[in-house]
Amino acid sequence: MTAPQMIAPQTSDDPVLLALVQKQLDHIARQMGWVMTRTARSPVFSQSHDFSCFIGTADGAIASQADGLPIHTGGGGFAMRALLDTFGGRMAPGDVFLLSDPYEAGNNHLPDWTVLRPVFVDGEPCAFACNRAHQSDIGGGAA
Repeated sequence: MTAPQMIAPQTSDDPVLLALVQKQLDHIARQMGWVMTRTARSPVFSQSHDFSCFIGTADGAIASQADGLPIHTGGGGFAMRALLDTFGGRMAPGDVFLLSDPYEAGNNHLPDWTVLRPVFVDGEPCAFACNRAHQSDIGGGAA
């Protein structure tokens, strides 16, 4: 049994527990954004804040998102589901995935890259920690 299936029945009957879990997930997503801002080497991140952080469930639904660009997180579920369709049973602890395809991964355009890291509990995937950010240069004939 995956963690989202174990959590759902417990939290749906207890509104206080549901609120506490949601607040904690929101705080984790905000911390992800704070780390991005503090460690950014590009003004696209540190000054323009052209990135978004979000947490997803094991089945690819967005569970929480930090302050960011809604267009980034709006397509986040597409990215997680594309990853699950391709690598579903082959993900392992420590894996990190990079998606950039706007047609397959729900990105807005090629310079938006999505980094997804599956979170495992007892060897089973239970969530995704995700970041979608605009890259200032993705290669080509000229910068």
